[in-house]
Amino acid sequence: MFTRRLAASIATVSFLAMGCGGQHTSLSRAQESATELNTNARFGRLQLASEYVSPKEKKGFFERHASWGNHIRVLDTEMLAMDVVPDGPKSEKKGDTVVVTVKVAWTFMDDQDLRVSLVSQKWKENGEAWHMIKEERVEGDPGLFGDKVIVVSPEQHSKQFATIHID
Repeated sequence: MFTRRLAASIATVSFLAMGCGGQHTSLSRAQESATELNTNARFGRLQLASEYVSPKEKKGFFERHASWGNHIRVLDTEMLAMDVVPDGPKSEKKGDTVVVTVKVAWTFMDDQDLRVSLVSQKWKENGEAWHMIKEERVEGDPGLFGDKVIVVSPEQHSKQFATIHID
């Protein structure tokens, strides 16, 4: 009886311990932070997204994303890459800085043409938290961050032939 109870207790503890996968690594926390920021920004929850932005960058973040939900509809965001980079220009040591590349599919509210932009986000670890310190469009369609875009519409032609009068 005692042996059966001991075996059941060990099995229960082992099962519960498997669910406690351990501590998150620094890079997994960086990926989680980047995912949270981009998902919240996509759905217009900029206040929640800004929790992952460094204090120095918050004003610029809100300015860049001001047209999201107003003039721009974000259809999808996808993290394409996350690279660990050296801490500084002269540093060979890879450390607490990562660059995340995000593909954003979007349209202007008054124009249904699909546009795609690649955004580079630089992230820095500060203690246990990761914060975005820089964000810029590196490729694709301009206008995602409020850039001035001139949309040229094709010339409209009459759908009728010119009327000819025979005298």
